[in-house]
Amino acid sequence: MSTAMYAVDGMVCDSCMAAVLERVHSISGVTVTAMDLVAGGRSPLIVTSSAPLGANAVRDMVKQVGFRVLRPKGRELPGRCPW
Repeated sequence: MSTAMYAVDGMVCDSCMAAVLERVHSISGVTVTAMDLVAGGRSPLIVTSSAPLGANAVRDMVKQVGFRVLRPKGRELPGRCPW
């Protein structure tokens, strides 16, 4: 198991958040996605997967929805969730 946190910029509503969560969850190996909406700011996105994901995989999916990942925050955290 691997868990990583990303910062998604520019979301303003629950529909934005739902679209990002759905798209990221569709990445092969992703088991859990969670997010706290910070309207107009940097919303933290937590992604848990069966194996470490490259930041580009998450970044590309978020970009497809129309938002951007600013940078991974921290490092991959094998086997545990930061929450």
